[in-house]
Amino acid sequence: AANAFPLLRLMEMCDNAKKKMENCIHEIRLVKVQESSSPKVPLSWFRPSFNKPRRQQITD
Repeated sequence: AANAFPLLRLMEMCDNAKKKMENCIHEIRLVKVQESSSPKVPLSWFRPSFNKPRRQQITD
């Protein structure tokens, strides 16, 4: 059992990270809905059809 403990801990940490990521994604989706007047955000956020994975820089 002592051997399995670090593994369980690691799985727990991964699970927490996953939940955090899902929350983050959810928040981003909420932001997506409100179009900003300044085009600092990639257009792909506003057009779900434009979902090709491409690196896009967000300039602040």
